[in-house]
Formats: sequence, structure tokens, C-alpha cells
Amino acid sequence: MLNTKSEGFIERKLVVLLALFYTGLTIISMIKTIYLKVFVGLLGFVTWTDIIISMILEWMGVMGFAILISYLIKSLIERKTSWRYIIPIHLFCALIFGALMTFLHQLATIIDNLPHRRGFNLERLRFNFIQYFEYNLLVYFTITFIIYTYFYIKSSLAESEKKNIIQQKFHEAKTLALQNQLHPHFLFNSLNSVSALIDIDKEKSKDMIADISEYLYNTVNLHEHKLISLEHELELLDKYLNIIETRFQAQLSIKKEIHLEPKSIQVPPLIIQPLVENAVKHGYSATHQSLIVEIEISIDENKLLVIEVRNNGTPLDKNLTEMKKKGTGIKNIDERLRAIYGQDYQLNCYNDMVSSKVVYQIILIPNIDDLNEK
Repeated sequence: MLNTKSEGFIERKLVVLLALFYTGLTIISMIKTIYLKVFVGLLGFVTWTDIIISMILEWMGVMGFAILISYLIKSLIERKTSWRYIIPIHLFCALIFGALMTFLHQLATIIDNLPHRRGFNLERLRFNFIQYFEYNLLVYFTITFIIYTYFYIKSSLAESEKKNIIQQKFHEAKTLALQNQLHPHFLFNSLNSVSALIDIDKEKSKDMIADISEYLYNTVNLHEHKLISLEHELELLDKYLNIIETRFQAQLSIKKEIHLEPKSIQVPPLIIQPLVENAVKHGYSATHQSLIVEIEISIDENKLLVIEVRNNGTPLDKNLTEMKKKGTGIKNIDERLRAIYGQDYQLNCYNDMVSSKVVYQIILIPNIDDLNEK
């Protein structure tokens, strides 16, 4: 069903289109009349006053009738009227339109000849109605075509906008759901850490609880934002790093290298934390009980934002596809990035044979303006 609802009786844009159409037609008719009267010598019996009055009356009559027809068509569409009723209705309206045009033409002649008191000539009316029938029919159905096309385009644009809004809301809801997955996952791991630490060092466990509380306080409203500044993301990451450094103490060393201005770049919230969490969680093993985690963020030669988290721990024994099936963190990152960027991102997890390190990598297309500011 076409969506034709509007606030007022008159569709202003539609009226402008109809006015442009019939004004153009009137100008063409005027040029033809001038040529026939002046250069060919025909229409000598018709006065200029009659011609001008006739065209003004016809223009006003056509525009008034077109507005009424547009309202009729709008009502037919909204009521889902069947074509077996629409076609006879338009044929009847076309006859009325032809009669109106014939009447207005005769009225212009009467106005021009008021001093001679000439009235309506029924025989002349009938003749003109038949003579110009196909022309008036063509004008009427051209007007209805413009009206139907206008409402169809308007409905298509409205449906497209509605679809885009629904799709945007869906992506926002999906992103929110994926962000909310991080908090239970983070809490589970953090509370396990506190439980393990509390019997060993009560003071550090108290500090860790305070850090967890502060971290949660700062992330509780992040669902309202699809993107945040990289600077804010790094501030949140620092709070998370305080928690895991307290947990692992001397067994964990974390290094950060930021090669850009973080204020000017926008990233999804809490996108780096799961990478660090995976690097720490899967880096330790019986043969790797001490871990170095490196966080590096830069803009590469192709002006792409590259976020890398590396560790010198246990090599990965699964590829990216298998990791997304098994774990929450990597799968969550991938689905959030897809919801925001579509296909315009890369998520890589691999063993670097040159440096003998495990690499977790995100590549994004940052905003061009942000790069220009930099």
C-alpha cells in the first residue's frame, strides 16, 4: 500500500509540479496561437482578449480541478480501492474535465463579447467538446499520471527511510546487546581474581575491588554511544590494566605505544579490552608463566587505524574462525565491528613467525576529518 498521509489537504510540492506542467502547456499553446494568428492569418475572428481570458480561465480551472483529482487519488490509494472501480471513476472524471474545459472556453468568449450580450451556444459547446475531446482526455490522464507518480515516489522514499530507521535501530540494539555481554564476562573473570587474591593479600584485594567498582562506574553508560574517542577508550583500558596487573603482579608486564593523537579518533567502546583479555588469558601456560603484553595503536601508510595487542606467550592453536566459535571475546568483537562498520574492517589473530609473538589485530577506516586534524 502506498503511504500518502500528509498534514494538510493540499500537497504543496505536487501542486507546484502540476502548475509547472500546465503552465508549460499553456505557453506552448500561446506560442502556437500567436503563430497561427499573426504569421498564417488564421483565427482572425478570435480577438486577443478572448485568447488571453480563455487561457487564464482554463489555467485556473485546470489547477483547481487537478487539486481535487489529487485529493481523490490520494483517497483511492489510502482506501486500497480496486482498479475495477478506479478506471470507471477516472473515465467519468475525464468527461467532467472535458466538459469543464469546453465551458471555460465558451465563458471566455462570452466575457469578451459582453457589450453584444452573447450567451451560451449549446450547439457550439457540443461541437467544441467533441472537437477537443482527445486533447482534454490526454491532458487529464497526463495530470493523473503525474499525481500517481508523485505519490508512488513519495511512498517509496518514506518506506526506504522507514527501512533505514528500522535497520539502524536493529544495529543499535545488536551493538548494545553485544556490549552488555562484556560486563558479565568481565565480572566473572574479575571476581575469580579477587577470590584467588583475597587469601594471599587482603590489601591488594581491596584495591582490586575498588578498581573494579570504578571501572564499572565509568562503563555503565557506554551503551548510549556507538563510538567514543580513542582517548576515552584508553582511559578505560588503563583502569582495566590496573585490575589485571594487580591480579598477575610480577608475572605480567604491559607496554603501550600510541603513535597518534587519541582525541581525534573514534572507536567502538571497550574494543581493546577483550583483545588484551585474550592475550593474557591464552598467553599463560606451563611453559609461559611470565608474560609481556604490548599494545600498539597507529595509522598505517594507507591511512587505516591499526590496533595491535601482542604477547610473547603460548602460540595460538586455533584459527580465527575456530576462536569465534569457542570464545566470547573475539566473537563479540567481530560481531560489534560488523554491526558498526559492515565489511569495512579487519580482525586478525595469528602467530607472527618473525617476532615469535601472538598478534591480535583490528584494522579500521577512521574518519578522514579526524586524520586531517591530526
